[in-house]
Amino acid sequence: AQYTFNKNRVQINTSTKYAPHIEAGAFLVLSTKVGNKEAWIEFDWVSLNLTKITIDLSVWNNDKYFETIVNSQGARISLEKYVDGQWVAVKNTDNLENVLSKLVKGQYTTVSFENLTAGKYRLYYTDPQTTASGNTTTAITADNIKVYGYKNK
Repeated sequence: AQYTFNKNRVQINTSTKYAPHIEAGAFLVLSTKVGNKEAWIEFDWVSLNLTKITIDLSVWNNDKYFETIVNSQGARISLEKYVDGQWVAVKNTDNLENVLSKLVKGQYTTVSFENLTAGKYRLYYTDPQTTASGNTTTAITADNIKVYGYKNK
């Protein structure tokens, strides 16, 4: 299968400098900054009989910016589904629409979303209060995105 992704302020990166990414290989970086306070990547899973998605999340530079990110008023990490022309946050297995509070300093944390259906989804990160001028100050990472289900015939 071949997939195309739409994105805003998302890139694939690697790191030999910051834990826990050193041995992670390639992963997604979602970054916000002044003038561009939203980052997202869309996944078109309309043709899948989707049941579950898991995503490993962390912070790009845990030592320097973890507290800045997790304590930013209004910051949000969510999985959203496109429904009737609007993006709607999906609750994870802990009943959270905003999974920012699941981040743990210095490690990847797995968040799970179950009881899903086919559709267009996006991983969304916003930090409306960021004053960052750099591209990686308020950046999070996503790795090991696993999609469960099967392709509709």
